[in-house]
Amino acid sequence: MSTTELDDVQALLERVLPDPTGFAGRLLRQAITHYGLAEPAATTGERLVAAMRAAVGELEAEPGPPQEKLAPPPPWGELVMTPREAYLGPQEVIPFEQAAGRVAAEGLAAYPPGIPNVLPGERLTAETLSYIRESIAHGGYVRGGSDRELKTLRVAVER
Repeated sequence: MSTTELDDVQALLERVLPDPTGFAGRLLRQAITHYGLAEPAATTGERLVAAMRAAVGELEAEPGPPQEKLAPPPPWGELVMTPREAYLGPQEVIPFEQAAGRVAAEGLAAYPPGIPNVLPGERLTAETLSYIRESIAHGGYVRGGSDRELKTLRVAVER
């Protein structure tokens, strides 16, 4: 620390402590000068930028494995009943693996990207179900399903 900065610390201690030269004053002065609590904002900013550059340099030196891109979502399934009919009508719960060809009674949105993949009333396709499973396998998750683990799905009972 510069002499000016040390004088600023001393002035602060004189305003705060009854005896800035006593034990508490010496201890606080050591802590402030050692840990840089009184350093100017420019100095703090320079240290922050230097630390960030060092962190980026470490990441560039040892890059991780390339990230796989998500497959594009499959086309929408056929809408065979209104979302209201499917969501509020008679339903049953079936294993996820048996849901292809059935009508969804709940909406599903795989994250990422978080855009709905299935709407209530839509006929579920093997392609859509596979896409949802792949999203989960790559670290994503699905919102909207009543079974968070997606072992089962709610489907409409067709008349």
